[in-house]
Amino acid sequence: MRPADEKGDLFEGRPAQPRRRGEAAEPRAPEGGCGEKTKDSTLPGRCRDAEPEDSILSSASPNTILFVANALDNFVHHRRNVVEAAAGAGFRPVVFAVGSDRETDTTGFEYRPIRLERHRFALGRDAGLFLTVLRFLLTEKPAAVHFINIKPYLYGGLAVRVARLFGWRGRTVVTVPGLGRLYDRAADGSRAAAFRRAVVEVFLRIGMKTARVSFETAHDRDVWLSRRLITGDQAFVTKGAGVDLGRFHGGLRADPADRLSVLFAGRLLRSKGLDVVLRAGALLAGRSDIELLVAGFVERDDPDGVSVEEIEAAETVTFLGPVRDMPDLLARCGVVVLPSRYNEGVPRILIEAAACGCVPVATRFAGSEALIAEGETGFFLGEGSVEAQAARLADVSLELRRDDARRLAMGRRAAAFVRDNGFGARDVAAVFLAEYTA
Repeated sequence: MRPADEKGDLFEGRPAQPRRRGEAAEPRAPEGGCGEKTKDSTLPGRCRDAEPEDSILSSASPNTILFVANALDNFVHHRRNVVEAAAGAGFRPVVFAVGSDRETDTTGFEYRPIRLERHRFALGRDAGLFLTVLRFLLTEKPAAVHFINIKPYLYGGLAVRVARLFGWRGRTVVTVPGLGRLYDRAADGSRAAAFRRAVVEVFLRIGMKTARVSFETAHDRDVWLSRRLITGDQAFVTKGAGVDLGRFHGGLRADPADRLSVLFAGRLLRSKGLDVVLRAGALLAGRSDIELLVAGFVERDDPDGVSVEEIEAAETVTFLGPVRDMPDLLARCGVVVLPSRYNEGVPRILIEAAACGCVPVATRFAGSEALIAEGETGFFLGEGSVEAQAARLADVSLELRRDDARRLAMGRRAAAFVRDNGFGARDVAAVFLAEYTA
């Protein structure tokens, strides 16, 4: 898991300076009127410089792209390559996202914090995002807006529809990084889940009307098409979020001779399969030649989160916490595991692991199938219980520990597959840049 505060390698332009507090607001109108300025009918009580009537509602800022995401650290970790490509092409990137208590590098874009309830729907709190995005579209008229995660594209999509009534004509791009909890397989049959999906889908059909929508797998695209949320000509598929192949590559390998390191890295959630890893640790207890490592941030506000105490109590498991130098850690690990029950896209950690010559091991879902060929470039854990998947992980670990030559050969094949099939950061960023300028 690449830390959120680590700089990427693509950005070569000068960083955009953050706007000081108060500079974003238009000046308020004096009581006697706007003088030489023109009243802004979209923002009562405010003025702007007079300009031709037909350009006030139809012009777009040629160099601004607005990005809207759930969480700043996650956005920087997964999408910095796209922001850097946009900045390198002469655009001014502006990012709306929820901040965190973790230090996050915002070099290269203008960051504006938003309020949003990440883990549950809270209409009163979340509705502010609709108004914030709408105000930005009408006052700054960006050339394009790019929404990532469900709440940004749900509320932001509605803001786009309203903004178009007032003449905004910029491009709208949406990224669906996975089907997420809206289509949670475990809750799929419940009435509450069905009702929630039905309501959300009504608003998605409205908000997505003029958007170009990216998916990380054809499976996720087909689900949206089958639900009639978009049409076929709106959709396109990318190879995940893209990783920097200049930093993640097999030439860094430094495998210890006396043990096999098996790594779980990501959000510390049960739905990501962390419970499987902890159980596998118990099954491998007493083996000094196999170690299980866990790296990542604790999700304190997520009801699905796993505590540090629970991780540290597990046998044969070492908790590393947040890791700054992910390529160095992957170079020392032979296996990377993701037993996810979550509706993933193409998990970044599996791409990074494969690129570094690790053997990826995961549950079977569309995103893992994009990378793993069973027994050739990795292994699947199957669809069984936590206990069954843990036993399978333990067996795979023992098998690869006994046969280093096979493990290294699988890692080389996995790295070649990532390198030769468009999973690089520049490949993915180029796709989005073409969408912004189409």
